[in-house]
Amino acid sequence: MKKIMFTLAVAMIATMTQAAYVSWKVTNASYANKNVMAFNESQMSAVTALLTAGGESMVSDLTAASQGSATANGRGVASGTATSAESSMFFVVFDTTANTYAMTAAQDVSGSMYTPPQSTPGTFNVTAAQFTTSGTIGSGGGGGGESGGTPEPTSGMLLLVGSAMLALRRRRA
Repeated sequence: MKKIMFTLAVAMIATMTQAAYVSWKVTNASYANKNVMAFNESQMSAVTALLTAGGESMVSDLTAASQGSATANGRGVASGTATSAESSMFFVVFDTTANTYAMTAAQDVSGSMYTPPQSTPGTFNVTAAQFTTSGTIGSGGGGGGESGGTPEPTSGMLLLVGSAMLALRRRRA
């Protein structure tokens, strides 16, 4: 077991030291005080699924998956540094108060990548026009008008019956 843990630790350290970084900045006045996150292109379907599902853990799940995050200031400017193993990234701005999000397509950031201790070759700037996809958080994403928070009648009935059976079982014990 110790050998496996040691091997995993060495592999993780090697991966972290080889990681490339990207300095990024998002500028859009309408994104003031909203959360902005950077993701690798390979994470796009998982991030889209998280946004369309919504839920209480969405923000923490997105934060765990993100390569970098920031909150836009009052002028709508957010900046950060992303740890990236890929040369293509996309950016998401979301507002849990208004229940909305906006997302860019994957973009080539290779010109802005650097490996510490080198200094950054420049900041990758993202503008409002690059956010081409938007939606409602927790919309379900099914396209059929389904809401992510309302179960169908059969599911609700099964949940009710199961809860009643558990209550009866506890009463008897």
